[in-house]
Amino acid sequence: MGRLKEELHSRQIRRYSRDDKYEIVGTEIKKRRKNRSQTLEALSENVCSLSYLCKIEKNQIEPNKSFLREICSRLELSDDKIDYLFELKETIANIIKAYLVEDYGFVEYAFVSGEGLENYRYDIIKLAYYISKKDIRMADLINSKLMSITTSMSDYDLAIYSIFASILAVLKYDFKEALDDIEYLDPKFIGKEATLLKAILEFKIHFAMNMADTPTYYEIAKKLSFEYGYYSSIESLNYYMAHYYIKNKCDQSFESLVGRMSNKKLISSLKCIYAFFNNNITAVVNIDENLNDYANVLKMLCINYKDAKKLIRDNTVDYYRFDYDELLLEYLSLDVRKHRYDYILKKGLPLATKYNDKYLCDYFIYELSTITKKTVGYKSFLNAYLMVNGIIEKEELEVAENEE
Repeated sequence: MGRLKEELHSRQIRRYSRDDKYEIVGTEIKKRRKNRSQTLEALSENVCSLSYLCKIEKNQIEPNKSFLREICSRLELSDDKIDYLFELKETIANIIKAYLVEDYGFVEYAFVSGEGLENYRYDIIKLAYYISKKDIRMADLINSKLMSITTSMSDYDLAIYSIFASILAVLKYDFKEALDDIEYLDPKFIGKEATLLKAILEFKIHFAMNMADTPTYYEIAKKLSFEYGYYSSIESLNYYMAHYYIKNKCDQSFESLVGRMSNKKLISSLKCIYAFFNNNITAVVNIDENLNDYANVLKMLCINYKDAKKLIRDNTVDYYRFDYDELLLEYLSLDVRKHRYDYILKKGLPLATKYNDKYLCDYFIYELSTITKKTVGYKSFLNAYLMVNGIIEKEELEVAENEE
């Protein structure tokens, strides 16, 4: 059991921790004081007693506003930053709402407004911001910092942090860890929006892994979207579910669901994706409607390989898209059979296996079977199949390929 999962689980079987708006104020004061090598005596001098400042830092009292502002002023905290401190919990709740409607401009606003603060609640906002920018290096740094102090977080903050830790794991294609990070979240505690974001995240992770119970998670996320009034989320859920039907060749279910959708761009994109993976290149080329990023790249692969490769290499998608499978697109951008063969064995299958991506594993195995049938025989195909099913390791596969 991972550290974050273990901490969440332990809190389910004991009483909830204390959580109030003064907790972060005390934490911020203590961190800033220590980072500036100031003593309690120096900071409290001519403002309040030493014991009173200790109680503020330990979150044991509601601080007197005039005392608090003087202390914060000595720590170079402006009135705006003090107000921001008191509103941090509400800001995090609004960031959850922003993620639900894909308003990443608000996430950036919240990040910029709090610059210079040194508490873990603002670090959660920083994590959300770097994730929205797909800056994995910085997100990893913040995540490591937060992971080391999970025991000191309030239950609410720990729950919200676990959601963003899960999204970061998705960005790194670690779908199993992503599910582990949110397994023990209690809907009664985290609020409606966070519960919905969790449900949508679970559905999309199951979609990405092409798991058999994906339709169940789809129904849960759709029901909550209706219940909480986030109707704009429903078309997105429908899009991914229809895409799931494409992956699994459920043609009737696909046509039925698309027939109930209203978003013309998503409908056109789905028809393009469906045509592409059914080798109906003429239909793909003849789709003139506005397409989303993934469908547009598939269309470009059919009409202009050079431009398609540039789109795939640049990957200008602003935020992680569960349908924008970079491994698959990178593979499809290769037009030489030998290059595709090498890609499957050296990168595609090993990573798809590592990510527990059942769809990609099956897809690459099928592709390898068609390539080996035309070229080097079935030894490579058999070894790859054994690797995917855990019978041989990646290193053994590479040895076998070198021998061949």
